[in-house]
Amino acid sequence: MKPETGQLMAAARELLDEARSIAAIGVWTQVGRGAYSAALQSAHAYVFERTGMVSKTHAGTHASFAALTLNTPDFPPDLRGFLGRSHALTNAADYEVGPKRHVPADRAIAALETATRFVDRIAEALAE
Repeated sequence: MKPETGQLMAAARELLDEARSIAAIGVWTQVGRGAYSAALQSAHAYVFERTGMVSKTHAGTHASFAALTLNTPDFPPDLRGFLGRSHALTNAADYEVGPKRHVPADRAIAALETATRFVDRIAEALAE
């Protein structure tokens, strides 16, 4: 594994840990944001390890990751689509106002659980 890949995966794990800590105090919008950020960092790691490049945009990372994992049994569809689905959590936190800005607890918890599976699956794929 390239050193940069390891650093990106360490950042993903750190973001998951932070999101879990924030969940303990019930700040669900930030939990959702952290879950997405952790998944994005691990997707950066996967793309970098496979291509030597990392996109500078969220959309670019989503597209690169999707292309690299298309038709592979390594990533089931629910994990492959997680980046796109969870990006909405960050968008709500960053750009919405009023009730639309808040992420419900059940959605944040589900995102954190899926982000954990996402990061774990990428770690396994990188180790193979």
